[in-house]
Amino acid sequence: MTSELGVAGSALGLSGPDTVAVLETAALAPSVHNTQPWAFRVAPDVIELHADPARRLPVADPDDQELRLACGAAVFNLRLALLARGVRPSVALYPDPARPQLVALIRRAGIGHATPELMRLLDAVPRRHTNRRPFTRAPVAAAERYALRPASAEEGAMLHPLPTAARAQPCRPATTRDALVGLALGGVLGLGTVLYALAIGPLTQRMLPANTPPSLPPPIGWVM
Repeated sequence: MTSELGVAGSALGLSGPDTVAVLETAALAPSVHNTQPWAFRVAPDVIELHADPARRLPVADPDDQELRLACGAAVFNLRLALLARGVRPSVALYPDPARPQLVALIRRAGIGHATPELMRLLDAVPRRHTNRRPFTRAPVAAAERYALRPASAEEGAMLHPLPTAARAQPCRPATTRDALVGLALGGVLGLGTVLYALAIGPLTQRMLPANTPPSLPPPIGWVM
């Protein structure tokens, strides 16, 4: 396993430089305090993305939820970069219960084609950055907020804009499918950057109503 992108070998039919380029794109994903809590293992037929426990934030993120969200966002970027290079990615999340730090296996599932919309998202990846300046009080139009929902739905998650009155209700952090929600986060951040130049807030916890029962994430897989 390595997080040294410059020493990655060839993977999924790509050249060595192209493999490094897709990993560099993945590494531009958002992460809390820019910890970049992932590590890659590259083999000719697979790219593995592992959570890196050395980059945990035990005080700020004691349940590793934001770590898993960040890893999911990195997988999203990786998929975009692979499609742009003609690789159709097949992704399996949490494929091995015996290796809980293994977040995703990415394999080649054929020839891929990036649509113009996906290319716009890929072009937005290096432009997305943390905005530490004060936010203005200008509201984001309802049409723009709801236009972001399909980006989340495409990843199997749901984005629900809350009215102001509902934001103060007690919630607890969700513990299920965090990497899957991270994939949706990548899509929402990218679309917000491309379409509306929105300064979407920093990586934050996914929240569910306090009475929502927890469950364990089953293995998930799909082909894009």
